[in-house]
Order: sequence, then structure tokens, then C-alpha cells
Amino acid sequence: MSSLLEIRNLTVTYRFQDRQAAAVRALDLTIREGEKLAIVGESGAGKTTLVSAIMGLLPNSAEIEGKIFFREFQLNPRILAKLRGKEIVLIPQNVHNSLNPVFSVGNQMEDLLIEAKISPNRRRRIILDLLRKVRLPRPEVIPRSYPHQLSGGMKQRVLLAMGLSRSPSLILADEPTKGLDPVRRVGILYLLKQLVEQRRQSFVLITHDIKAAVYLSDTVALMYQGEIVEVLPASLLNTHSLHPYTTALLAAAPERGLQVLRRINPGVDSSPIVGCSYAAFCNLCRPACLKQKPVLRKVASGHMVRCHAIA
Repeated sequence: MSSLLEIRNLTVTYRFQDRQAAAVRALDLTIREGEKLAIVGESGAGKTTLVSAIMGLLPNSAEIEGKIFFREFQLNPRILAKLRGKEIVLIPQNVHNSLNPVFSVGNQMEDLLIEAKISPNRRRRIILDLLRKVRLPRPEVIPRSYPHQLSGGMKQRVLLAMGLSRSPSLILADEPTKGLDPVRRVGILYLLKQLVEQRRQSFVLITHDIKAAVYLSDTVALMYQGEIVEVLPASLLNTHSLHPYTTALLAAAPERGLQVLRRINPGVDSSPIVGCSYAAFCNLCRPACLKQKPVLRKVASGHMVRCHAIA
């Protein structure tokens, strides 16, 4: 598969008056045409910052270094303005703040299609077809509805429909089931899987949910303290993962029956990291881990690990 999005040596630093904190640290990542990738990590790992950097939606307090390429074109504000919402789409995690409360769903969906110079009658047909595809009940009524009249699950389906309206090449989903009850969560995950596989689009899932990552993706990237520490096929995550952080994260999964979660992410730190970012929590730590930053290296086909202790 050819490369669709390529991130090279990306660092994102937030500055707060007299101090600074790096949320993403010298990160390299490639997303290929048609690939389904899950980026997994705890809150504070830098996942949402990474997505915001790709979309060009970082706040003014953030400084960005490195390069991001989309189909070999380096992204900048001018190019992103043309791609965002068309070729690259973000499905946000906060459904309740993502729709304008004073406009109907139909008006907000039409706004995305007007720029494409589609006639009003065809726009309405496209909107109805999209609402049917995301399996909203009574789809003919939804365009006249306002966000406050919809449940959280229905709003998420509307956002999915809006994201698909311009047939994007890359869909970024940032915790798409956050705040939903278990039944609606399962429904959204099942729908996402069907839609992405049918359209063969590249898809990136940002999540802390390991089960969702395995279900929706081909490849899983584990993120810790702003770095990718392990990349491997999703089918091998539970059986062949190697990095000590991945092991700890899997052990902390609720279905494993763990009663007390040991904190393994100290959050965003303003101090520079010398050596391995996970060394302070690692039972495999050795002297080199405290002095030398490990590189992300290949250990098997499709499997990369950032760890001095892994042979």
C-alpha cells in the first residue's frame, strides 16, 4: 500500500507563561492507503494533540516542529484549508459540542455540500442517503431536527454522516464512543467498521479502549508520553506484544479483573526526558534505559518496539 499520510519527527510543545511541556515528542508515523490504524494510550499520552496537529487545529499556546505530508504534499495552513472536511475528516469525541444548537441538522449537513456546487435537490437526496447509511431511525425526520432533540448516539451518527458526505480519503476518529452507554457504544463501533470497510478508506482511531482498537483496526500503535513505543498487527496485540508499557496497559484492562489500577502515566511533564520515557515504571529497566533514548526498531514483520531490553 502506498503512503497516504506521513509524519516526520513531529514535536508539539505547549507553552504556559514561564514553563513548557512537550505533548508529542519526535514522533514518526506512516498511514497507508486503505489502512485502519488504532492509536492506543492513556489520557495524557498525546493522542488528541497528535490528531489536532494533523488537522491544523492546535491552540495558539502550541508550538509545532517537524513535517506532515499528505500524498507527498507537505501540509501547511493553506493546503489544510483545502483538505480539511473534504480529503481529511475529523470525527470529534465531544458530540454535544460539535453540532451548532441553533441550526437544524439538515442545514448543517447542507453547508458541507454547498461548497461542492451540488444542486439543492441532489443535496437533500445525498443527506437522506447518508442518514440511512448510518442507520438513524426515521431518517426523513432528522434533517428538520435540532441537536437538542437527538440522543448522544444519534448525534454521533449524524457526525459520522457529515464526515462521510464528501467521501474523504482519511477519517480520524477521536474517542468516537466517549460518553455513550454500552449499547450505543457497541452500535457505533459496529457501524464504523462496516462503513470504513465498505468504502475502503484510511481510518485512524484514537482510543484508550483496547477491545475497540483490536475490533476496528489492522494495526495498533501504542503511545506513551508523546512517543510511539510499539506498533504491531491488531490481531497480535494480546498475544505477541513486547513493550513493558503495552504489557501493563493490557493487564489494566477492566476485563482482566484488575481491581486497583496502578498509575503508569505521570501525565504531561514539563521536564525533558533523558533516556526511556517509561524507565521509572519498568521492571526491565537497565542502566542504558536511564541514559540513552531507545529507538523504534523492527523486531518482526509489521512489528516495531522502542525498548533497550527487547532483543
